[in-house]
Amino acid sequence: MRVLVVDDNVTSREIIKGMLESFTFEVTVAASGKEGLAKLEKASKENPYELVLIDWRMPEMDGIKVSQLVKNHPGLSKIPAVILVTACGREEVMQQFQQSELDGFLFKPISYSLLFDTIIEVFGHKVSRKPLIMAKGTVETEALKQISGAKILVAEDNEINQQVAKELLEKVGLIVTVVNNGKAAVKAVAEAHYDLVLMDIQMPEMDGLKATRHIRSNSKAGIEDLPIIATTAHAMTGDREKSLEAGLNDYLSKPIDPDRLYSVLVKWIKPKE
Repeated sequence: MRVLVVDDNVTSREIIKGMLESFTFEVTVAASGKEGLAKLEKASKENPYELVLIDWRMPEMDGIKVSQLVKNHPGLSKIPAVILVTACGREEVMQQFQQSELDGFLFKPISYSLLFDTIIEVFGHKVSRKPLIMAKGTVETEALKQISGAKILVAEDNEINQQVAKELLEKVGLIVTVVNNGKAAVKAVAEAHYDLVLMDIQMPEMDGLKATRHIRSNSKAGIEDLPIIATTAHAMTGDREKSLEAGLNDYLSKPIDPDRLYSVLVKWIKPKE
């Protein structure tokens, strides 16, 4: 399904885009109502959008105005469903919702489950997705239940990647701590117990490979058995080998595939007794 995300806030825009792409949707973004309308018009003839997510509070043209223009656009070959995204109060949104042609609404911060449930409701269950987002794909739900409550350290400097990882991990009952660089990861592991570390390879101050070497050199009991998983957005020849040589146990490419992530978690985290 083709989806257009219209939001003037780049962080919010990219977070929603990442969530939708994890459902295997084809996603395009726009930074304003004007840009969004232009993209809808351009795509209309050959490959029209089926869904538009629009932020309510935007400068120049707010989400309500944009949705009205979309719903009544004479130049669109297919009128898409429109979901309003907002951080405003529910009562205020409901008043607008009843007076508009909106198909649905979402309140920030958005969770994966709420986002997908809203899309399902709007399309009347005619949407297909990978079931792995709810941990019911190739990874058995029972296996994930066995590691519920495990403590995960996420070492990642990108705010969007942090939120995506945190959401996916907390979705299956894991306790998540996030740090922004390799130095902070080394310090966190020295001071507390973790069942697994997701280690970004490219970070400021200290990269993931160096941080892992520091962690492995620590004499603290249990460090040698701590699973450390490499994550990188720029997979290059030899990266996996370098990661394993540095003491990392496994490797995940970004953007992280939820099914692959859950498989790695089940593989490396020891189940509860």
